[in-house]
Amino acid sequence: MIIKKPYAFLIKKFRWIHGILFAMLAYLSVRSIDIYTFFSDYAANQSYTMSSTLASDYIDFILFGVNILAILFSALIYFILSMKNKDRKTYMWLCLYYILLFAYFLYIFSIFTGLQQVGLKYQAVSAIKDISIIVLLPQLVFLFIILGRTLGFNIKQFDFKKDLEELQIDTSDYEEVEVVFGKNNYKAARFIRKFIRLTKYFILENKFFVTICASIVVLVTSLVIFINMKVYNVDYNENEEIIANNLSYKITNSYVVSKDLSGKTLSEDKYYIIVKLTVSNKMQYSSNLVRETFRLEDGDNLLIPTFGLEHQLSDLGKSYTPMEIQSGKTETIIVAFEISAKSLKGEYIFKIKNYNDGQFGNIETKYKDIIINPKAIDTKETEIGKYYIPIEASLDKSVLENSKIAITEYDIDNTLVEHGMPATERAIKLFEQLRSIGFDTCLISNNKEPRVKPFADAVGSKYVYDAHKPSRKNYIRAMELMGTDTGNTYFIGDQIFTDVYGANRAGIPSILVKPIHPKEEIQIVLKRKLEKIVLFCYKRRKK
Repeated sequence: MIIKKPYAFLIKKFRWIHGILFAMLAYLSVRSIDIYTFFSDYAANQSYTMSSTLASDYIDFILFGVNILAILFSALIYFILSMKNKDRKTYMWLCLYYILLFAYFLYIFSIFTGLQQVGLKYQAVSAIKDISIIVLLPQLVFLFIILGRTLGFNIKQFDFKKDLEELQIDTSDYEEVEVVFGKNNYKAARFIRKFIRLTKYFILENKFFVTICASIVVLVTSLVIFINMKVYNVDYNENEEIIANNLSYKITNSYVVSKDLSGKTLSEDKYYIIVKLTVSNKMQYSSNLVRETFRLEDGDNLLIPTFGLEHQLSDLGKSYTPMEIQSGKTETIIVAFEISAKSLKGEYIFKIKNYNDGQFGNIETKYKDIIINPKAIDTKETEIGKYYIPIEASLDKSVLENSKIAITEYDIDNTLVEHGMPATERAIKLFEQLRSIGFDTCLISNNKEPRVKPFADAVGSKYVYDAHKPSRKNYIRAMELMGTDTGNTYFIGDQIFTDVYGANRAGIPSILVKPIHPKEEIQIVLKRKLEKIVLFCYKRRKK
């Protein structure tokens, strides 16, 4: 293939060539305005309509193709003008700018791809909006220059003397230049070497200019990377304190469960991600914890919390409900999310809404993301055996792992000692062991103080006498004495209708133990008969 008279062709078709170039630049400018408008509206409304084709709607192959053609056109005109040593600075800048614009479109494409799954933070959207307007303004300048050359080079109609002077057209410009594209490897290699040599000459001749351009590219690239890592996609981890909605949040643990506290399956083919966190109000005024605060990212979906599991998951903590948190107060809650068995994985993103206002139906910028790795706690191997008082049991292989139970409430008669007996050496040693591993204790008895106080003093425990079990009042009183709640309290007793029933009424998990000695008061003996019936029915139902 032979191309003749490249410079003469350029001059002859100057308006047409620049008209085509203008059309490409105008197309790129319109598409850039669309991108800027999207992020401007996003920042103003703080929401957008999620679409699976969002990336292709704004950034497609046509856009990239036109961008590449604009670069090639600019480069071609630059090299043709350089053959005659004509003024070519405009096209050099044009070529460099649209190379940077290509990189900008690639980056925006990645942003739109991410927006098909999850939103951006407000700061990120605002930053992209500002970058978009900065990128757009030079396009309008270049568009005006190319439009002038498209319309103004017809000297019969317009008198643009500057263009004529710069281009310096004369009869010598109509000489022929032959360029051969074929299978001649020698000529191809010579062309490549010549191109490399000319590139080196250009760099050396324009060292200052090239240095400035390279510095700008490095600076912009570094800025984009920094913004992407520190503004757009900041991820927190468990046990990191996060401030949002005028409240402080800290995730202390996360679990995967499929069963409730009694071992029953909550829902067939479903699992529940349980996030345990503390919410603190460090402001001087109260703040609301609303239903829209939390979400869980599961692939392309944002899951809303599951409510109505307060009783089934009470062993893990207090379930999340809308509440008002007073100034200086801290609440420990659990948030449950239902997922299918197929989508079960090792890592999720827990999202905290960052503002109280705004629309919540669409994916938004207003989230802070915490990476969680929930532990499967109802699939662990369980060691079951007989334990006798005094006891020192390890929790390492239990679902509690390294957790501590803060308080244990005890009945006295026939639970710790025989009915009416004082504290034995065995009982005293038990309480010493409990305190050594971090337990606190409180004795709850229906007996009078003269019976309860000496025993409590001997073992070094708090106590509540004349408790009127199964009344829940003094179970609550015991928790108040030790500053605990139903999430970290266990009751141990030997009677169903007083000890266990009372604990259940108070919302405290209970452990039923066998009486130490068969000798009991007559009223207790009668209740034992009824207890046998209850236990028989319970065991049959469990089977």
